[in-house]
Amino acid sequence: MSRAIQRVTIGPYTFEEVADHGFSQYEGRTMWRFTIAGKPNNHELYESVDRALVSAVGERYTGQRGAGGSGVGTAADWFMAMIGADGLVRAPEGTAAVAEAYEALGSTAGFPAPQVARHLVRNLERAGYVVAESAPPR
Repeated sequence: MSRAIQRVTIGPYTFEEVADHGFSQYEGRTMWRFTIAGKPNNHELYESVDRALVSAVGERYTGQRGAGGSGVGTAADWFMAMIGADGLVRAPEGTAAVAEAYEALGSTAGFPAPQVARHLVRNLERAGYVVAESAPPR
């Protein structure tokens, strides 16, 4: 039985981070679910709070997904694909991807930090990772 380890309510939406969800491919990781205006979403769990949030908004306005299978999705699925969220890849075991990219650089002695950072990003992107930047706090 899954258990909520974190719950946040914003307007008509409640998001829960779920542990012990029973999905072996996500063992050791938490997943997310949502409730809209007190009506639980018991039909899906999501890998990230981002996808749960977008799916909740999509479901509120377009209704619950009624079909599954290849090529069948929701407005939320389309939106996540359009902004490139589906291109993001979870990095393996902590900082392993960064360590691999750093090793590929060889010696960085004497190189300025911005140049080293660009090389790290380039090597991570070559390995198929998306390096995202966050906006500075306001």
